Amino acid sequence: MAHDRVAWYPRPFALGLETAGIGWILAVWLIPNSLIAAVLTVLGMVLVPHWGAAERAHWHVGAGMETMEMMVGGTLGGFLGDLVAAIVGLPGTATAMTLMTASMVGMVGGVLGGGLFRGV
Repeated sequence: MAHDRVAWYPRPFALGLETAGIGWILAVWLIPNSLIAAVLTVLGMVLVPHWGAAERAHWHVGAGMETMEMMVGGTLGGFLGDLVAAIVGLPGTATAMTLMTASMVGMVGGVLGGGLFRGV
């Protein structure tokens, strides 16, 4: 009897949260420059939805909902990612400006990456 392989792919909110948070922490850890970290995190958030996109094609819960979920998750992920980076003591992360930058990076990356769920 053949068994179909069932894989779990996170919802857009969780995907945005994880990608922005982990992406921001890794980016500022590897390159302590918030501008470069911002660009790397946005690029990561745009590319990550391609992973398993065919399996997520059936998530059509409403017009633009995937994008909105990923945007909100990315905003929270960037915010929490910078808080964790500041607590750990990564250079240049313990300011209000980097906290806002990380949040906005998560939002922009979520919008750009979340829009890829349809038609990919």
